[in-house]
Amino acid sequence: MAKSDVTRTILETTISQALRDMARDPARTMRKLVDLGRHFSHGRFQKHFFALAQTMLAHEDSAYYPLMARVAAQVEHQHLKTFGINLGYNGCTNGAKLIRENEARLGFNIPWAIAFAPSAGQALTPQAIDAAIAQGKALGVYTYLLLCERCDPAAYLSLLRAHEGCAFFLFCRAEALDAPLLDALMGVHNTMVSVATPEGAWRDACNAMHARRMLYGAHTWYDRVDEPRLLSGDWARDLAPSACVFAMMLARPACPDAVCARIARYALETRTAQAHPLVLIDVASDMLAADRIISDDACAIAFGASGAAYMRDGGSREDSLLNICQHPLQEILQRAFPKAKAVVK
Repeated sequence: MAKSDVTRTILETTISQALRDMARDPARTMRKLVDLGRHFSHGRFQKHFFALAQTMLAHEDSAYYPLMARVAAQVEHQHLKTFGINLGYNGCTNGAKLIRENEARLGFNIPWAIAFAPSAGQALTPQAIDAAIAQGKALGVYTYLLLCERCDPAAYLSLLRAHEGCAFFLFCRAEALDAPLLDALMGVHNTMVSVATPEGAWRDACNAMHARRMLYGAHTWYDRVDEPRLLSGDWARDLAPSACVFAMMLARPACPDAVCARIARYALETRTAQAHPLVLIDVASDMLAADRIISDDACAIAFGASGAAYMRDGGSREDSLLNICQHPLQEILQRAFPKAKAVVK
C-alpha cells in the first residue's frame, strides 16, 4: 500500500472517531484534533492552518464550537470525511507538495484551486472542463469551483464522480436544486453545494439539503452597492438559521479594488472574531491567501463560458489568448504566471 493510502486511512479513522466524540464534547474534541494536527504538520500550509486554528479555538465562547457540533450531528459522516480529506489532504498537502515541485521544475506558478464558469450552449462544456481537471491534477491541483448558475448543474454529475479525489464547490441557483438533482448529489461526497442568495427560494433549497444531511453553503455576488449589506453583518446573520457551513462572497468582475479590499478585510476580521456559526469567506482574496502560503507567489485563475482566462491580481483582466478550450492548461499557466528570474549578483 502506498504511503499516501496509509495516511488517508489513518486520517479517515481519526476523523470518524472525532465525529463520534464531537456530540459529547465539541470543544475538547476540536482542541484535541487541532493539537494533534499541529504536532504532525510538516508543510507550510498545514503549520499555518493549525497554528491559526489553535489560536482561534482558545476562545471558550467561540461560535465555531456549536458550528462543529451541529455539523457532526447533522451532516452525513462519509460526506464530511471525503470532502474534508480531499480538500485538506489531497488539495492542501499532497497536492501542494506536487505544485511546489512542478513550479520549481517548470518555471511558472500554479494555483492551488481553479474556477470554471460555464454557460449553456457556450464553448466551456463539461467535456472541456473534464479535460482541464485531468491536466490540473497532473500539476497538483485538486480543488475546483464550478460556477453553474447559467447552466444545468445536473450535466456535471458524471464529471464530479469521475474525479473522486478532488474537492468541488458547486455554485447553483436555488431553482436548479430540485429533488432529483439533490437526491443524486447525496452520493457525491467530494462536492459541497452552495446556493445563491439573496434572491430565489434559497431557504427552501437549504432546508432540502439539510433534510438530506448534505454538506452545503450559501453565496452572494457583490459590487459597490452590496457593500453596506455585507459589512453590516446583515447577510451573515440572515444565513445563520439556514445551517450553512460556509458563506462565500464573490466579487463581480467590475467591482472596484477598494471595495474588494474592504470585503476581504471584513471576512478575515469576522472569522477571527468567530461571531457567526458559519465560516465567512471572500473567495478571491482567500484563494490568493491560501496560494500564497502553499507556494512562493500567489496566483488565481478562472475560465469563463468562452473558455477565456480571467484573473484578478490587483486588477481584473480577461485574456482571450489564454483559452482553455484551445490551449493546454500548462501552456496557459506558463504564459499567465511565469516565475520571475532570479537576479544573479
